[in-house]
Amino acid sequence: MQLQLVSQIARLSAKVPAFVFDVARKVIDDVTDDGHLDPDTAEATARAASAEAGDLLKLKVKGVDVVDEDAQADLAAFVARVTVALVEALRPG
Repeated sequence: MQLQLVSQIARLSAKVPAFVFDVARKVIDDVTDDGHLDPDTAEATARAASAEAGDLLKLKVKGVDVVDEDAQADLAAFVARVTVALVEALRPG
């Protein structure tokens, strides 16, 4: 069982970087002309990007995908919040 779990996690983790990059790229498009990024706007954009991607992150156990679309959207929201913090930290002035 442990080997099967590790194998599933490895497959899932292989898809995460591309998902994170895609979400962050779309969130960065929301940066305003003065260099700000609104957290609520960023989260909405991230959740929309997750929905647009469809059920991309899958982790199947006994034929059931245990990473549902809500979990994927929550990961996207986390990426948005981190991206907001990065944008604000790197803002000049």
